[in-house]
Amino acid sequence: REVTCGGVCQGTAPAREQSCYETAGCIWAATEWGPCDASCGVGVQARQVFCDSGSDADCDAAEKLLDRRQCRSTSGCTWRTSAWSLCSTMCGVGSQQRDVSCTGAGEEDCAAAVRPEGHRACEETLGCSWSVTEWSAW
Repeated sequence: REVTCGGVCQGTAPAREQSCYETAGCIWAATEWGPCDASCGVGVQARQVFCDSGSDADCDAAEKLLDRRQCRSTSGCTWRTSAWSLCSTMCGVGSQQRDVSCTGAGEEDCAAAVRPEGHRACEETLGCSWSVTEWSAW
């Protein structure tokens, strides 16, 4: 601005310039997403969000980036098994079964290559007995 004195002025002249602070170009910035806080299933990821001017008040709050989001991790998912059932027969070769489940939301969360067996062959002799016929006449 221009400052002039129309005669004999007393004291210090008013300032010709004043500092100003512009926020029109300020934008939100963020760090990389952190790790998922769950090892098997749904969790939360966090990051730091900040205004690039150094003061959050300089950025438009309506445009602020998310600082948390839902995530899903399967690195800690494992297979769980029940005990084997009894053998399906009392004498001879039969089969046994057990429940196999993943600790995650579904079987796709666990590694298929290391899935434990759910069925196996078994042999039982407790119900076996000798069967005899009458002696022949010969």
